[in-house]
Amino acid sequence: MLQRETGKVIEVWRRSQEIELIRVETDERIEEGINYPSITGAVREGDEVLLNTTAVRLTLGSGGFHIVMAILNRNEKERNAPSGHIMKGRYTPFQLAVQCVEEEEHPLYSPETRGGDLQGFPILLFSLHSMLPASLLFIQKKKPNLKAVYIMTDGTALPIWLSNHVRSLKEEGLLYKTITAGQAFGGDLESVNVYSAMLAARYSLGADVILVGPGPGSVGTAHPFGYSAVETGELINAVAALNGTGIVVPRIQFQDPRPRHRGLSHHLLTSLSRIALAPAYLPIPLFAGEEKEWIKEQIEHYRLGEKHHLLWRPLEKWDGLVSMIEEYPIETMGRGILEDPPFLQGIAVASSFFLSILK
Repeated sequence: MLQRETGKVIEVWRRSQEIELIRVETDERIEEGINYPSITGAVREGDEVLLNTTAVRLTLGSGGFHIVMAILNRNEKERNAPSGHIMKGRYTPFQLAVQCVEEEEHPLYSPETRGGDLQGFPILLFSLHSMLPASLLFIQKKKPNLKAVYIMTDGTALPIWLSNHVRSLKEEGLLYKTITAGQAFGGDLESVNVYSAMLAARYSLGADVILVGPGPGSVGTAHPFGYSAVETGELINAVAALNGTGIVVPRIQFQDPRPRHRGLSHHLLTSLSRIALAPAYLPIPLFAGEEKEWIKEQIEHYRLGEKHHLLWRPLEKWDGLVSMIEEYPIETMGRGILEDPPFLQGIAVASSFFLSILK
C-alpha cells in the first residue's frame, strides 16, 4: 500500500526543467520532497500537494524524501500531445507516453539497429551507480573528448532526473547523451529495452564509449538472488546476443563490515556464476598479500575462469584522478569512494582495459 499525506510547499530550493527539490510542511514538520515537473507540473511556494511518503516513513536510506504525486490547489489541465506511442510506468497512475528510438518516426531512428550486431564493440557494464562517474572520470582523463553514452537500466530508480551524477557529468562535458531503457525514463533518448538501447547508442548516436548500468537506489538483501544488480548477468547475456564485447567493472571492497561484500561482492559472484550464460571480460587488480589471496579463492570457488575471461591487471596509477574525485565527490555504500581504494582500483583497471581494446 502507498502511504500518502498532504503537505504545504514552504520552499522550492532547487528548480530545473527535470526536477524540483522542495521543503514541505506535513503534520507540523518541515521535511524534504521532490517533484518531477514534466509529470505533475511545476510547484510554487504555498501549494498544497499530495505526497507519497512511504519510503521516508519506512526510514529507507535511499528514500529520504517525499515524492509529489499531485498539486491539489490548482486545476490546470495539461493538453500537450504525447510525443510517442510507447508507455512507460505502464498501467500505473503515472504512466507516460514517450517516443522511443525504435519507432521509425523518431528523428534518430537508424535502420542499422535492426541488424542487431555490435560487431564486437566493447560495452562497459557496472552494477552500482557510483561506478558511472568514476569510470567516466578515468576514461576521459586518459583519453579526452570521447563521445560517451550512458544507458540507464530500469533495475533501480526509474527517472534518470534523480541522478546528480548524470546532471554534473553532462554539465562538465564528460557525458554526451543518455538513454533510458525499459521502464526507466527521462533520458535524451528512450528505448524499449537495453538491446535496442545499445544499438541506438552505437549507430544512432555514434558513441565512442557505451556504459550500461543502474541508476541510483540499488536494492540488496542477504538472499543470493535478492538484489537489483542481478541484472549484471543479464546484461552480459544481452551484449553477447548482439555480438558485442562485455567488460564487467568488478565490485571489490575490503572496508565493508559484511563478510559477503569482502573482496568480490557476493552480488557480482552470483551474477557471473549463475546468471550470466555467456562469457565476459573481468579485469581484476593485481593486489598483493591477503587481498590477492582472498579474491583468488573466490574465483576458484565460483569457477569463474571456466566461463569468463579473467584478466589480472597491474594497479593503476591515479595521475591526478584523486584530485578530480575530491572535486567531484562520489559515495558508495555510505562511504567516500577514496576510503576504499580497492573499489576504485576495480573501476580503474576495467576502464583501462576498455580503452586498450577500443578501436
